[in-house]
Amino acid sequence: MRFTYNKLSTYQKHKTLRIFEDLTVESVAKICFKSVTTVEKWKSSGCIPPEYKRLVRLYRKRELSDEEKWDGFYMVGDRLCLPTGQLVQPQQIILAMALLELGAHPDVKVNSKIARIARALNELRPKP
Repeated sequence: MRFTYNKLSTYQKHKTLRIFEDLTVESVAKICFKSVTTVEKWKSSGCIPPEYKRLVRLYRKRELSDEEKWDGFYMVGDRLCLPTGQLVQPQQIILAMALLELGAHPDVKVNSKIARIARALNELRPKP
């Protein structure tokens, strides 16, 4: 049997969205900056505000922006997912920027930037 989201009632869509997003009423209330009572009212009335849908989408998929130039970029846990499907950590982004700057500046500036970036990477390292 094929699942058809559009044929569901509003209440079923709300419940289905929560199930697929693994969210409880309490977590939805926290995400939407609303009380649990308000979310329960949404649930009972079957009226889901569009901003709620947007907030849940932002929370679950962690979209970076609605700008077209950011299409394909989103957060997965603590990593940035690129449009190519690669997952990168903050340290990799900092290192990539450092490598891009290597060929563009005189050696003195490059050395100071590498030292600054090395310190930043050291601060990002997990503490034992």
